[in-house]
Amino acid sequence: MESATIKSVPDISIIQLNKTIESFNYTEFEFFWQKESPFSQWYLSAFYTDGNRFNCCEQYMMWRKAVLFNDHETVQKILKEKSPYEQKKLGEQVSFFDQRIWDENKVQIVYEGNYHKFTQNEDLLKILFNTKGELLVEASPFDNIWGIGLDAEDAAKIDPQNWPGENLLGKILTVLRVNQENIFSEVENAIDNYVNIVTSDMMGILKSSLHTKSRFQKSVDYPERLEVCDEKVGWDALFSEYSPIYFVSPKILALPEWADSEDIEKVDRPFDSFEGPLKFDKKNHPMNPRGRTGITGRGELGKWGANFAGDSILTRKNLKTGNIEMLVIERNDTRERMQKNPDTGIWEILDASGERAIPGGMADPGELPENTLIRELREETSVDLDMSKARIVYQGYCDDPRNTDNAWVETTVGHLHLPFEQADALNPVAGDDAKSVEWMPLVPERINQMYANHQFFAEMVVRVIKN
Repeated sequence: MESATIKSVPDISIIQLNKTIESFNYTEFEFFWQKESPFSQWYLSAFYTDGNRFNCCEQYMMWRKAVLFNDHETVQKILKEKSPYEQKKLGEQVSFFDQRIWDENKVQIVYEGNYHKFTQNEDLLKILFNTKGELLVEASPFDNIWGIGLDAEDAAKIDPQNWPGENLLGKILTVLRVNQENIFSEVENAIDNYVNIVTSDMMGILKSSLHTKSRFQKSVDYPERLEVCDEKVGWDALFSEYSPIYFVSPKILALPEWADSEDIEKVDRPFDSFEGPLKFDKKNHPMNPRGRTGITGRGELGKWGANFAGDSILTRKNLKTGNIEMLVIERNDTRERMQKNPDTGIWEILDASGERAIPGGMADPGELPENTLIRELREETSVDLDMSKARIVYQGYCDDPRNTDNAWVETTVGHLHLPFEQADALNPVAGDDAKSVEWMPLVPERINQMYANHQFFAEMVVRVIKN
């Protein structure tokens, strides 16, 4: 593919470049040179554009040069070449080369290459942002066009106005940084506003919807749930014949260190909930804020009331397929649940072979939500990311098959959307209670098979990303 139409990158000329640089009147400088510097054209950092993968900006620059002069043979050679040195040599051999035409286009081309390099590689963009307030300077003693024609030591002895080189690459990188800083500021404000609207809207829908998996699914160890029709889910609905079985799993009664005492009077902690103030029954047991489930007690949940959890959503846009994808796990316990057949009323083993879940799990005592997100992500996928930077898209009730009238799951859902290259390099491996891990395309047929109300969280994230 030889087309090089880039619509997402602003037009820029040498005149505009110099005008922008002059407006800042820089007195601090960030000198760089040679391929070890992340600012070098030869620095190896892959990015994708126009249907091609480029291993460095030098390859992109020389490819665009060959495309500009319709040298189709050299175009293909440059795309196949891995060495920046050899890529440069091929670029110097482009047929039908015209210096005037090249001078009219070279700044735009190099700007576009670096735009894709830095915007598709988060770590590099952070390095670029760390030079804020400084003019980037390619201190190459051998280049008077892209560099300043001096090394850093000699440049420091001379008034910048007297540097012999144009420093086009340094100026391009500086303007790119300024532009991205402005875009980031505008986008962050827009995203915050939009996410707040979407989250509020979606959370309103979720909070007003009836829990279903908490009524019609259960662990195989649970007794049968008493049937609760939609009209009688709420505690305010009259249901005089409501007499569900009391059940607490033996493994909870064995009192693992993280579990509450069976005697509610011995539980010395506040009954917090994202859902607001709780109601309590005649035995002083906290009541499920979403209503009846058909079972009382704690089931397989250790805490009376809310059992706090964290779920980490990682997404990426697959540049090869165009799909938005989410990192998901197949749970080891997916075959240990039953579901009530709506036609026969019989509880049947749930076929959850295609079901996937967001990586997550229960919070440790006293653990902050962001630390739960980090720990559970690491334990279930072997991925180690700073989830304190995640955007919190939901905090509240989770429609979980383990829920009872007196114990339920509430979760904090954090979302990070990763650049494709960063996501592609994570190498996730299933661990803890995960059977497998994969990047799942967020398409309806896959979303609809997700565990608990993870389907809802996936739909929320898709809506945010697409807009």
